[in-house]
Amino acid sequence: MSAKKTTIKDLADNPVQRLASCLVLDTSYSMNGKREDPKKPIDELNQAVSLYMKTISENSKTKEKVEIAIVTFGSSEFSATLSEHKQDPKKGVKKILDFGSVEDAEVPIFVAGGYTPMGEAVDLALDMLEKRKMEYKDTIGGYEQPWLVLMTDGYPYDYKSSMEHFGKYHGKSINNAATRSYELDKKKKLTVLPVAIGDEANVEILKKFSYTNNPVRINNLNFEEFFRFLSQSQADPDKGFIMGETPDLEEII
Repeated sequence: MSAKKTTIKDLADNPVQRLASCLVLDTSYSMNGKREDPKKPIDELNQAVSLYMKTISENSKTKEKVEIAIVTFGSSEFSATLSEHKQDPKKGVKKILDFGSVEDAEVPIFVAGGYTPMGEAVDLALDMLEKRKMEYKDTIGGYEQPWLVLMTDGYPYDYKSSMEHFGKYHGKSINNAATRSYELDKKKKLTVLPVAIGDEANVEILKKFSYTNNPVRINNLNFEEFFRFLSQSQADPDKGFIMGETPDLEEII
C-alpha cells in the first residue's frame, strides 16, 4: 500500500520545505489485547492513525509540508507458527506506507500478529528517512528536521530469552537501530519520539532510541489524543512535542 508517490519532479516543481514523519508501529500479537478487554489496542490504533492522516491533510500548515510513512513490526510471517529455523525477523517488518501526498494516501488497516522485531523496523525506517532527506536536498535544497515515532506495548522478540539465559537484556536485536536513532537525535538531525502503550511496554528499552525526548505513555488506549498533539506539534515543529493537560498521556522520566 502506498500514497501517490511525490516524485523528484513534484518536489522540484513545488519547493515547500518538507517534514518527513515516519511512524514505526507495533502490530505484534499482544496488540490484540486480552479477550475480555472492551477496547482492543489494534482497533484504537487503526482509528487514531486514520484521524492523524486526515488532520494532517486538512491543516493548511501541514497538508503540503508533512509527508507520512508507516512501518509496522509484527506479522504472521515472523511468529510461533513457523519452525525456528524458518523464522526471519525482517519478514515481520512491513513498509505499509511510503512518503508521498497524504491527501492521496489510502488509510491502512493494521492487523495484529507475530513477534516484535522492533530494532529491524527502526533500521528500515531510518533508511527510508535518510533516502527521503537526500531527495529533499537534491530538489528543494533543504527540509525541516524529520520525525520518527516509535510505538510499542511490549519489548523486542529476543528480550525474554536473553533475560532467561543471561539475567539481563543483551540488546542484540535493537543495538544497531537504537544507536543510529539516538545519535541522529543527539546531533539534531532527527526528532525521535518513543511511545509506550499501556503499562507493559519496556520503558528502559524505549529510552535507548532517543537522546532528547523521554518516552510518552498512552494510558486508557487514548491514541487519538496522542496523534492530535503530534499533528499540532508538527505544524510548529520548532516547539517540539508538547502535550496538553491530559491524564491519558504522561512523560516518563
